[in-house]
Amino acid sequence: MKNLTFIWHRRDLRLDDNPAVFAAWGIGDSIGMGVFIFDPGILYNGETEGGKVEFMLGCLEELRESYRKLGSDLLFFLGKPTVIWKEIIEKCRPIGFILMKT
Repeated sequence: MKNLTFIWHRRDLRLDDNPAVFAAWGIGDSIGMGVFIFDPGILYNGETEGGKVEFMLGCLEELRESYRKLGSDLLFFLGKPTVIWKEIIEKCRPIGFILMKT
């Protein structure tokens, strides 16, 4: 099995020109695996209304399809990012972790 490098998508929901994705596939024999965390602190803050959520879900669906065309996937989680990442790291032992600041 190949090693995993996780790419944390927070706002940048595309692959085509995403430098993090290209970096992930460039780490040894690693496969880049996308991660999106639905953070309750953001999701339920009153600023995230229906239209915004619907648009985001459409973008995430397209992003997942892009990953699948590359032989990978986009994983979804709900919870505090610090807790989720701790669980991911303990269970999967990735060789890399890439975060886009945008």
